[in-house]
Amino acid sequence: MPLSSVRRDFVKLSGRMDLATGSNADSGADFFINAGHDYLDSIQGTLKSNSRHFVAMVAGDYKIELRDCFAVKQVWLVKTGSRAQLSLLSLTDMRVMYGMAFSEVVQGAPIHYTVNLIGLSPEQFDYDAGDFTGMVGWDDVKLTVQAVPPSIEPPVDEVLYSDNLRYQGIIVMPPPDEAYTAEIIGQFKQPLANDADRSFWTEVHSDILIQAALYKLELFYRNLTGANETLLHLTESLRAIGVSLTIQEMAVDPVLPNRIDL
Repeated sequence: MPLSSVRRDFVKLSGRMDLATGSNADSGADFFINAGHDYLDSIQGTLKSNSRHFVAMVAGDYKIELRDCFAVKQVWLVKTGSRAQLSLLSLTDMRVMYGMAFSEVVQGAPIHYTVNLIGLSPEQFDYDAGDFTGMVGWDDVKLTVQAVPPSIEPPVDEVLYSDNLRYQGIIVMPPPDEAYTAEIIGQFKQPLANDADRSFWTEVHSDILIQAALYKLELFYRNLTGANETLLHLTESLRAIGVSLTIQEMAVDPVLPNRIDL
């Protein structure tokens, strides 16, 4: 069901009719729904926890930025006729191994990736490229993605460093010497902002999402007894999801008895 339906049921079950208007527009309910949604994502893995994100890379590209990604699991590079998984290095090991500014490394077939450190100190938070004139290495922290929404200035190659807070970065080395498609497997946050927005929790387990939202509601109003009782029921509801996930993870090429190989 969409966010609007979850909101309607949450308001009804909580008895907090003031958290939505008479036409079911948000008047505070979405705060608790999103808080519950984030809580579920943080404590319970599901069959839909991981997603795939694709990025077109041209020769010389070595940076990838991912919006609302809170965990990178795997990075693959794909071109016609081949697919290769990159090996993870720490940022420190990557710097030691290549020994120079990443933009100066000789291009080749990438074999490593690291999670980039995007972000500057508070003093330099609003710097742009002009503030780093004559310096080397600063461009590793510069966002190369278009600002969101697209109408926001500056343009794509001059996005301010202060816009980085919702981004996770990846660096691949050596810089590719031809075009690739990068496939990133990871976990991404999915905010519920518009009435029609949907997610795994709203579609498959809307009842559990509402329980989580009710739990957050009780916590914010310091009702520890109500919060503990709600959490007890919520934990029991999540148990079945955990069992399903375990069964899926254990299913490694099952062999049927008496199978005949042709």
